[in-house]
Amino acid sequence: MTTAADALSAVLAGLALEWAAPEGRDEAYRRTAREARRALDELVAGADRVFVEVLVFPDFPAPYVLVVRREGTWGLPGGWLARGESLGAAAERVLRDQAGLTGVGVDSVLAVDQEPEGLYVVCDAGVPEGTSQRRRALAASVCRLVGEGTLGRLLPAGAGRRALTALANTEHIRAVPLDTGSS
Repeated sequence: MTTAADALSAVLAGLALEWAAPEGRDEAYRRTAREARRALDELVAGADRVFVEVLVFPDFPAPYVLVVRREGTWGLPGGWLARGESLGAAAERVLRDQAGLTGVGVDSVLAVDQEPEGLYVVCDAGVPEGTSQRRRALAASVCRLVGEGTLGRLLPAGAGRRALTALANTEHIRAVPLDTGSS
């Protein structure tokens, strides 16, 4: 049986293939991106609860990811989606509240995971602009930078799996754009 999350994973793989295609890449990519966005919208609309996590690279291209301590556990900055809130708005709220980062552009979804307590969506915030933004986030005692090898050991199993999947998807251009454009 194929789940909606499996279908979305297949579309993410398709996005990477379309991006890599030398001819007609722009139109094929936009078409596949629209399909991925529809699949994501259906998943989110059908979920009872959606937890939004955000992947942030404070010093790209260094392979470090920002993690925060919430309720005694390390994880990507994250929080439950409020009724009527968009994924992008939730991601920006989480970054502001948990890491002190503002004005960070969240432009895509890198991973989706279905857990018993709800749907988990990992958004891509990329690299925050400005040294003061990075310093502010890292100065907070609840924030820390970790490398890819540490993520699987530091984070709980599900969170670690999602974070590593999101990292792999950034490398292979597998992301669902939050704004698929009108064409």
